[in-house]
Amino acid sequence: MEEAINPETFDRLLASLRASEGYRGRIYRDSRGTPTLGYGHNLAVSIPREAAELILRADAERTVAAVRRVFAGFDAFSTKRQLALAELMFNLGPRGLAGFRRMIAAVRAGDWEGAAREMRDSRWAAQVGARALRLARKVRGG
Repeated sequence: MEEAINPETFDRLLASLRASEGYRGRIYRDSRGTPTLGYGHNLAVSIPREAAELILRADAERTVAAVRRVFAGFDAFSTKRQLALAELMFNLGPRGLAGFRRMIAAVRAGDWEGAAREMRDSRWAAQVGARALRLARKVRGG
């Protein structure tokens, strides 16, 4: 049975790794050309689910902030509409969502049927299939 490392020693290891590796928030190639992220994390190696959950939570928080910038009345929308629009923003990103000009205009006008139609009648819908139909139903039905 392996003995656990002393917590103080482990904290010192983390500090040393941070100093040696340095943090990079974008993917880069290490000295051997391996795609790497963060503090030297090799992207060819899987990450634990807990790490993925932390990243998802941070991404979702950024998504909500971004969708609020597009739709001033977002907080007054029904929960279903908030979920659908936030998921759309998450999937497309701000630039991608900006391309949905008629859908954005329809939401701002309170034309939920028109917004749902614009979602369904898009190249994005052809790419994501059932997801688009599910989100459009949430937008239309509120």
